[in-house]
Amino acid sequence: MSIVYLEKHRLFEIRTARTSYLFGVNEKGTVQHLYWGAPVEAADCAGLLRGRHHSSFDADVDRETEEYGGWGGCGYAEPGLKATFADGVRDVRLNYEGYEIWGDNELVLRLKDEHYELRVDVRYKAVPEHDLIERYVQVSNGEAQPVRIEQVMAAIWSVQRLPAYRMTHVAGRWAGEYQLRRTFLSEGKKTIESRRGFTGPHANPWLAIDDGSAGEETGSVWFGALGWSGNWKIVAEKTTFGHVRIAGGVNDFDGAFSLAPGASYTSPVFVGGFTAGGFGGMSRSLHRYERECVLPTRKLRKVLYNSWEATEFAVTAEGQKALARQAARLGVERFVVDDGWFGQRHSDRAGLGDWYVNPEKFPNGLQELIDEVKSLGMEFGLWVEPESVNPDSELYRKHPEWTYQFPTRTGTQLRNQLLLNLGLPEVKSFVLGFMTDLLSTYDIRFIKWDMNRTVTEPGVVPLREHFEESGRPEYDGHPEGAVSLGGAEPWTGSAGMEGIEHSGGSVWLRHAEHLYEIWAELRARFPDVEFETCAGGGSRIDLGILRYADQAWISDNTDARDRLAIQEGFSYAYAPAVMMCWVTESPHGFNGRSLPLSYRFHSSMMGGLGIGADIGKWPDDEIAEAAAYVELYKRIRPIVLEGDLYRLEPLGPGNGQERSNLAVYEYVGPDGEEAVAFVFLQSQHFGSELLHLPLRGLDPQAAYEVRVNEGEPAVRSGSTLLHLGVPIGLRGDYKSLLIRLKKLP
Repeated sequence: MSIVYLEKHRLFEIRTARTSYLFGVNEKGTVQHLYWGAPVEAADCAGLLRGRHHSSFDADVDRETEEYGGWGGCGYAEPGLKATFADGVRDVRLNYEGYEIWGDNELVLRLKDEHYELRVDVRYKAVPEHDLIERYVQVSNGEAQPVRIEQVMAAIWSVQRLPAYRMTHVAGRWAGEYQLRRTFLSEGKKTIESRRGFTGPHANPWLAIDDGSAGEETGSVWFGALGWSGNWKIVAEKTTFGHVRIAGGVNDFDGAFSLAPGASYTSPVFVGGFTAGGFGGMSRSLHRYERECVLPTRKLRKVLYNSWEATEFAVTAEGQKALARQAARLGVERFVVDDGWFGQRHSDRAGLGDWYVNPEKFPNGLQELIDEVKSLGMEFGLWVEPESVNPDSELYRKHPEWTYQFPTRTGTQLRNQLLLNLGLPEVKSFVLGFMTDLLSTYDIRFIKWDMNRTVTEPGVVPLREHFEESGRPEYDGHPEGAVSLGGAEPWTGSAGMEGIEHSGGSVWLRHAEHLYEIWAELRARFPDVEFETCAGGGSRIDLGILRYADQAWISDNTDARDRLAIQEGFSYAYAPAVMMCWVTESPHGFNGRSLPLSYRFHSSMMGGLGIGADIGKWPDDEIAEAAAYVELYKRIRPIVLEGDLYRLEPLGPGNGQERSNLAVYEYVGPDGEEAVAFVFLQSQHFGSELLHLPLRGLDPQAAYEVRVNEGEPAVRSGSTLLHLGVPIGLRGDYKSLLIRLKKLP
């Protein structure tokens, strides 16, 4: 069994393939965390379960490692729950009331306030094969009056005493997302968060903790990722008593809501894990988990062409057909029309929100282009941005009250657009309705769902007034297949939003919840359609949206050199199976950098391959070269998208070292029979000598056929490849090569 209760010691153990997670109920009734790491004998740890007192200023030190608790009494650490009761009491004291174990791998801790009928179920699900634990909470109000919820974290994780605590996370901005950051924690709090209404490009809800000595393949690493696509917060708090406590969940900033009598709230899922295999072991664990337990399907990404960079808003049926014919010559499998196909969308200043096919651009309708694309052997895809609206649009002129707004403020326009209040039932109905019509009318197999602005002026009109003005929405209630608030998984049941007031902080909750419900319903109605999550680049990627999205657009920056850094940081938490990478023009418009076609393709072949250049201008020899790369990618695609990733020479900083001039990434296929490695040299210095590149993940007893850049094969033993490596003879600036390995019988 993955979860056991040792009644004699009042200890709970969650055991995975390579880890132990222990907590228990001490003599004071505190549910106290004890240990998380490599496997131990649980009973031997019973002596750790005890209350601790230091002074009147630190009366309950054991609460620093409380498994989950409220703000109240002598608890001063970042709380799991902060609430105000109807009588004005702002003190939450949760007592342990019991537990349930469901099957082999699910546990529910029952907690209740000592006076009020406020209950908290702390839920765990072990994922033993991936050494992970999924956690979330459900808060239920049994009082006769509403309870104001001011903060509720999905989980509290504790990392026991280490000689030092180093936190690894990512930071960035638009066109510079997923930049790796490492910092040592001193006493106090280190907070990463988003207050912008979505996951955000400036931080991502994932982090890792080690003692400062862990490397890519060695060392103990504790890590966690939160599945929530709205405002979120993760706090790593180091105490003066030698603990680090990690709290994560929906951001409490402007986030308070009223929980009605009989209502309940279900938090997002916060998954955590431990590995003794360094940051590489952490990443491979998360990647396997995402592929097998999170993503909606296991389909491999199709080679995609997107017409945005070729045409921008100047979309015409004839122009798109010409691009489609060129894309077919490259071996593309999916042709996608980006912005500019609908309404009066001739620039980013008008038309957004009017989701009808522009009759001037498509005089014979959209079907003419779809028929052409299909006749060329490709699927058809389309770009949409359903959550936004231009003030210069029919939709806004008809329904200005559908946007986020405060009555005494002028709405902020970002990219010449406002944001629809997706929390309103009539807005949710509108979005679900036009998307249903679009996907029912046309044979569309792919949707790129974009969101090009943050949330501003998050005002809300009372729910009752909208029902009176607009009537009952066409699509009402929770769609079939929808999940509970925060993307809690199907095994948790669905709490929904009933009983949470439609004002104040709940506006942030409702936007993300309704987005999930729309995507869930569209997936149920159109199971053959694949979806890409995009928000001005990589601003909406997390374990919440990835339960509905097949793939993710991680940055609008398609410069192949910049992309190496972005893709590397992304890979720490998220699988290459969802990462879309485009080959675009050289010199690149963002940096003005010129890069060889080989370098651009190799950079983009490390995830889902896309092409976004103006291929109508490519000469025949470049088309032929690109087609060869596309064909090669199709052969190695299962290895890249389903295999294990090894960052052999990371580009980002590690252990205080300067950035490397060489970047090398190896993928070993799921059956271990094949592997590929991508090698990138940024610039040549001082006539560097020939290097040997040791590989990983191979069988030392086997022999392998080794092929470099499709050259003549050589046969090498696995032990030689692991310990001596493959000779690398790159010279010059921005050079790259691809190594393919196949195990011989």
